[in-house]
Amino acid sequence: MIGASTFINPILKVVTTVAILGAIYLFIIRPVLDTTDNISGQVGDQIRQSNAEADARGDEFDLTFARDRAESFASSLRSTWPEASREVLGCVRGADDDAKAMK
Repeated sequence: MIGASTFINPILKVVTTVAILGAIYLFIIRPVLDTTDNISGQVGDQIRQSNAEADARGDEFDLTFARDRAESFASSLRSTWPEASREVLGCVRGADDDAKAMK
């Protein structure tokens, strides 16, 4: 008994299975993957922003530390070697807000 129904039934089963799997991907898997991608991108952005802020705070700390150290050194030189004290303070003013120049 080979007929049209023996050939069409398996094809309908395969087409139905493919359609169901396609719908599952389209309505469940794809939105989950998109949401996960968006969340991981936002987390990456937050991490980059935190690192940039930490770097800025570190540079600010380095500048403050170097400036305080130089001013303390200039203060200690003021009584014994005033010219050197003025030179150190001039360097501090010349470095302005550049931590590397302060070092």
